[in-house]
Amino acid sequence: MEGTFLEQMVKRGSKQQDRLMRIIIVICALIITSLPFIISLQLAAYIAPVLIVVMALVVWILWRRAAKEYEYIYTDGNLDIDVIYGRSTRQHLVTFDCRQCRMIVPASIKRYEQEIYEKKYDKTIQAGAGKITESTYVILGSVADKQYRVFFEPNEVLLDAIHAYSPRNTVK
Repeated sequence: MEGTFLEQMVKRGSKQQDRLMRIIIVICALIITSLPFIISLQLAAYIAPVLIVVMALVVWILWRRAAKEYEYIYTDGNLDIDVIYGRSTRQHLVTFDCRQCRMIVPASIKRYEQEIYEKKYDKTIQAGAGKITESTYVILGSVADKQYRVFFEPNEVLLDAIHAYSPRNTVK
């Protein structure tokens, strides 16, 4: 399996959820910006310009972060998971060596329910579409002495490559 390179993108949420989040962001910003006018016009004369600029900056940052995509990059046994905000800003979340993971299993299998949901982990990452479905898998492993639980949604090609590299701890 040397020289294996695979990429997969998974969009978080739906377009309706993204729109709803953005509408809520704008409404909250308008309410916060109008508060000085409701309280006092004299107060608004001093605070409103600064508040408008700050709220515009906050709306711009939150607007770009409302749309999330997750990227899984599998290279020779290493699985990198990144989040991409607004199709422009990338943040690396975690890298696993698939042989060093304790297990990679479907999240819906009852046999592993206690291991997945009842144990305490240092960090839990939801790197999938948002809801746990039949296609959601869980990686349980440690990186830099921290215990991770990562929910992700690999396609068949990515899952086959992980299973071929590490069949002992991967359940398909």
